[in-house]
Amino acid sequence: MSAMQVKAGLRHGEQTYLVALVEIKSDVVQEVPDEVAELLQEFKDVFPPELPKKLPPR
Repeated sequence: MSAMQVKAGLRHGEQTYLVALVEIKSDVVQEVPDEVAELLQEFKDVFPPELPKKLPPR
């Protein structure tokens, strides 16, 4: 999905999900940056408890 497609979807009020895939190694402790933690806390009511199993229809 391109940035232009995301922008158009947001402009039209379409439901939009943002996902970042990050490899997490069990032997390495990784801290969440304060900025990210603040955003997650601020918008915790926006994130559904469980994501859909498949992509939404086009």
